[in-house]
Amino acid sequence: MSLKELPLLHLLAAGEPLSGESLGESLGMSRAAIWKQVQQLRQQGYPIESLTGRGYRLETPLELLHHEQLQAALSSTDLLVDLRFSTDSTNRDVLDAFAQNRGHGYVVIAEQQLAGRGRRGRSWVSPRARNFYGSLGWRFEFAAAGLAGLSLAVGVGVAQALEPIIGQPVMLKWPNDLVVSSHKLGGILIELAGDASGPCDVVIGLGVNHHGFPEGEGVEDQLVTSVAAWGQISRFDLTIALVMALAKVATRFALEGFSAFRSEFLARDALNGLPLVAYQGGRELRGWGRGVAEDGSLLLESSGVVHKVNSGEVSVRVDPTHGLG
Repeated sequence: MSLKELPLLHLLAAGEPLSGESLGESLGMSRAAIWKQVQQLRQQGYPIESLTGRGYRLETPLELLHHEQLQAALSSTDLLVDLRFSTDSTNRDVLDAFAQNRGHGYVVIAEQQLAGRGRRGRSWVSPRARNFYGSLGWRFEFAAAGLAGLSLAVGVGVAQALEPIIGQPVMLKWPNDLVVSSHKLGGILIELAGDASGPCDVVIGLGVNHHGFPEGEGVEDQLVTSVAAWGQISRFDLTIALVMALAKVATRFALEGFSAFRSEFLARDALNGLPLVAYQGGRELRGWGRGVAEDGSLLLESSGVVHKVNSGEVSVRVDPTHGLG
């Protein structure tokens, strides 16, 4: 969407009918210009009704975020917020910021991602203004080896922020999924920029379902849930809680590493005690989940031997050939 239609969409977002005349007065535009922008929004997929004698109405209300409100709510931090209505990837945006030496403490939040990334490099298009998509840039003053377990630590911090909101335990599926009642609530994507020998520029990407995906849509072949299915919180308040959680984890991880988060992760380990199959580098390993090591590696017991599985290019799933009874 071109930015010129965005003020009109904000006015229509509540789902209440507004006349072309009142919209034109609010935006300093003619009724003909309003009509033209309504047509452009319709072409972009926004269901806007024309109601005789009442004006225009967005069929499905949207809770759009506002940059000024986000930045004001985070004024106690040193974070710089960039709100984008649409972007390919918030992670990519923060990586680009690091390339310009301005990535640390930089947060990109998007109403919609057009090229989000999931498991095994799968890409997906997110629904508009329904969920949280955001990335935080952070510079760690040590080499990449010291980042082991960062995605697990982020999972712990996000779970702790979400549990009071939804009133349910948030489990963590190694290495990067948030799970509630065996349904995926969100995911984490860590990416590195610059010199792996340190200091390390890191992008912490997070996606959390607020209202989830419309029926029949989803990012991957798995059951999903949303924050709204369990509790009531605005997208704005959810966004602030999640951004604060990311910054808190990054600050603590820089000082204490994964050891400060390991016990909390083990208490939320969704794979512990389950029959698993791991694929890494063409190798298949079957066994039972036994928690995680001090460096965040998955521990998998097979034939009495406990193996360490590193995150990297690896796929782990519950083994359907073993019964759980």
